[in-house]
Amino acid sequence: MSVLQWSLMLGLAVLAGLDRTALAQLQLCRPLLCGPVAGLIVGNWQAGLLIGMLLEPVWLLRLPVGATVAPDDTQATLAAVSLHAGSLVSFPLADPVSQALLALLCASLAPLGRCPDILARHCNGRLAQRAQDFLAAGQVHAALRCHGWGAVLFALASLCSFTLLLLLGLVTAWLLGEMLVWLRLVPDGRLATVLLLCGLAALVPQLAVPRGAQLFFGAFAATSLLLALLG
Repeated sequence: MSVLQWSLMLGLAVLAGLDRTALAQLQLCRPLLCGPVAGLIVGNWQAGLLIGMLLEPVWLLRLPVGATVAPDDTQATLAAVSLHAGSLVSFPLADPVSQALLALLCASLAPLGRCPDILARHCNGRLAQRAQDFLAAGQVHAALRCHGWGAVLFALASLCSFTLLLLLGLVTAWLLGEMLVWLRLVPDGRLATVLLLCGLAALVPQLAVPRGAQLFFGAFAATSLLLALLG
């Protein structure tokens, strides 16, 4: 990856991180969307789409609403795409297998990505109190500056989360090293299929609608049948 590609990836990490809670919420933060966008940046949108597709269902219903801080699936997706496309790690595996393996690796690290977000929220709590004090004193512009600094803190948290997951993924992959050689025996698509099914299994218990599991699997089966007929 070139300097320009790394710069664009860092910019995407910030924008997608802000999209989670602080600004816009245009769904750029979702792995299924930010993954292919990251793939376009590095010149391999197929890898980004596969990684995003594998990570999308894992925390789909664990939204960062209120005081809840969900695992940072956004930065986990971008870290996995960067590790794969940046040639930072080299697995002796078929390409789809390495993409699924990196998605699994970064998914396991995603809960650690919450740490910068939690720190930013604590800092923003103090900023909110300062903004109220400024408003009480009639200093509107000072209160607006506090609001702007809150967005800056979330942007820095996103950048720190991406860097943290990228470095941890790199170190973990390097430490595992030859322990991953056995995955040579895994057919190209099987590991990705298993990981996708694990994500779907994690999603089903969180469905809070009557007969949610039946509706979910019924729609999944119908879609699969339709794709098979069209193919």
